[in-house]
Amino acid sequence: MAHWQLLISADRIAAGFADDGSRIGVTFFLGAADGTVLAQARAAAAPSGCLADS
Repeated sequence: MAHWQLLISADRIAAGFADDGSRIGVTFFLGAADGTVLAQARAAAAPSGCLADS
């Protein structure tokens, strides 16, 4: 199962995706005004127990 997470604060957006099967996740940080990618967290394996069951 995959999980999406969207966090919005003032003029920034953090959009994250994680996959339970591979336990790999990645997060993008965007400018809210125009969607410009400001940064990207490296794709990495999440520690055990980090992803909640839905």
